Amino acid sequence: MKKTIIIVMSFLITTIIVTPSLSSSRWDEFVTKSIEYERIQELGIPVINNLKEATVQQNEIELWEQLWQGDPALRCKAGLALMDRIFPNGDPSRWQEVDGFLSISNRQPRQLAGIDAFFVVVSAIRDLPDGVWASAYILEKFGKSTRGRMYFIDDTTPEIRAVLDDVINKTGLKGDWSSTIIRGHTPFLPRYNGYISMSRAMDKHMVFINGHGAIAGNGNYSWDRDNGYIYEISERMGVSSPSR
Repeated sequence: MKKTIIIVMSFLITTIIVTPSLSSSRWDEFVTKSIEYERIQELGIPVINNLKEATVQQNEIELWEQLWQGDPALRCKAGLALMDRIFPNGDPSRWQEVDGFLSISNRQPRQLAGIDAFFVVVSAIRDLPDGVWASAYILEKFGKSTRGRMYFIDDTTPEIRAVLDDVINKTGLKGDWSSTIIRGHTPFLPRYNGYISMSRAMDKHMVFINGHGAIAGNGNYSWDRDNGYIYEISERMGVSSPSR
């Protein structure tokens, strides 16, 4: 870390010589941001790597169920293993590349199972030594996805909003982590609840899921984020429609 700080300071001195108008406040901000980034890398990555050392044998459904039980370390191990199974290279910012269903009979998208794993790790890992830096590191990776921030940070649950605020306050994590809409609850992975018409789904501002299990502009299914359900789109006469 000392080596990085020396490099940063050398860069800043060179910058000020070349650009005399650089203010002291900008200097302080740049130094602070660089040191915070280094701490996130230096302290956060080892925590994650230690949790990944053990081999995990459970399938995706079993790993998802493990997210919600046990101590923080066990939940984090399950979450990291599920992220590695679902996201390419375990990278949460690549969530849009995921397709398929965790459970075909219940129409549960693997995308949303992976997002659940991601947020459980971000939340639970804070209880481990230096874990809050690991939270910041994982959030920073996910933040590279503009659509990810739009779907799951700008529009999020009260539980996740509280976790974000805590991580930002403790680590100084930079970037736009604001939320415009607070609704629903975790987990995101929905339960199948029958059929709904396209017009009804649109009226309730549901999120569409295509036939490959991915969030899309329109599709075969609609995700009711407020109530935690997924519906199959159908215009057949006599199909059931939610009363909520």
